[in-house]
Amino acid sequence: MDKIKVRESASVVRDHTGKPLYYDGTLKDITEQKRAEEGIKLAEAIVDRATVGIFVIGPDGSINSVNGHACKSLGYTREELLAMNVFDIDPGLSAEKWKRHRSLVEKELRDTIARVKPHIKTFFMSGYTANVIAHRGILDEGIHFIQKPFTPRTLARKVRDVLQARGDQ
Repeated sequence: MDKIKVRESASVVRDHTGKPLYYDGTLKDITEQKRAEEGIKLAEAIVDRATVGIFVIGPDGSINSVNGHACKSLGYTREELLAMNVFDIDPGLSAEKWKRHRSLVEKELRDTIARVKPHIKTFFMSGYTANVIAHRGILDEGIHFIQKPFTPRTLARKVRDVLQARGDQ
């Protein structure tokens, strides 16, 4: 028999004098939620222990996440870096240059993966809609896309769909 993880919620039902009559409660299966949380913790631990600097940078240039090596390489604490943006690190970088750079890097990465490892399936994620991305010339026809924010279940479905898709995406 498989064990499941549950969340319990219970309260005492009392009569008019305050005497306990019975307990009323619910159990909710949170097994999948716990598995997802454990997977996220593992991924975070792997990223944080990487021997290269890893930055997650938002479309606006905000620094959303960094690993330990990124902090060490720039001489900042994690808290300091998370309060910064790319323009703080490189004052010569304008917002327009950042947008162009980000678009080029995203497209170049996809093109490189397709050229070097054509069997690897990829998809593009963004907080922008597919129409906005396509208009900016980032999302070519036939590229798999997922719009942020998304749930772990939605991401899992997208990964499954991309892996099962035919063609060279």
